[in-house]
Amino acid sequence: MASGKPRYQVLEASLREGILSGRWRPGERIPSIRKLCQNHSLAKITVQHALQRLEAQGLVEARERSGFFVSMAQNRFESPSHPVTLEAPQPVSVSQVFQDIMSRSAAFDLLPGSDRTTYLRASCS
Repeated sequence: MASGKPRYQVLEASLREGILSGRWRPGERIPSIRKLCQNHSLAKITVQHALQRLEAQGLVEARERSGFFVSMAQNRFESPSHPVTLEAPQPVSVSQVFQDIMSRSAAFDLLPGSDRTTYLRASCS
């Protein structure tokens, strides 16, 4: 930890730089976990942690029994062109949260008062 950062962050930054600079192109396989362990003198869990963080950022994707590959569609977010204003948090009840969750999920048939509930009740009778 010569840089003061945890070792997984140092590896993550190194791999990210390699991806963004074009060292590995989209769809190309990056070095294996074993190879990264050997090259950087790191434990397997440290390398896995760095790769999981890159995967969460959308820079790499894991393929079962094949390794990690540079993502074809990298999630690069741009800053908004205009300032974004957020509304202040407001208290909500548990029933409001439940109603919101149910209205956004595929379990529409369980939500009382929804249009589909009426349809399902009529069709099941």
